[in-house]
Amino acid sequence: MTGQWNLRVVLIREENLWVAQCLEFDIAAQGATIIEAQSSFVRTFVGQALLDVAAGKRPFADFKPAPDWYVEQFEAALQGELAHKLTLGSPLGALTDESNARLSAVADVRVAA
Repeated sequence: MTGQWNLRVVLIREENLWVAQCLEFDIAAQGATIIEAQSSFVRTFVGQALLDVAAGKRPFADFKPAPDWYVEQFEAALQGELAHKLTLGSPLGALTDESNARLSAVADVRVAA
């Protein structure tokens, strides 16, 4: 089983935290800084994929897209210096019978103003 996704992630400041929200799947994570929020998102995304595989499900099969408000924030977000690509990857072979199973994703990350 190999999963590969092109994701969009918007980073939004909420009081004392940054939230990293995925648009394709309603998955979010937070951190005190942009870097911490992104790192937390990577751990959350990969961790959820591993949990799904361990349960015999296709990763993210139970997730709906994020609410439209986040899509609007992403589309209006800064596309300059703070926009970048984030690569996520993890071997899934440890939880499956397939030694070459992998999860990979590339996220277009934007910071909402």
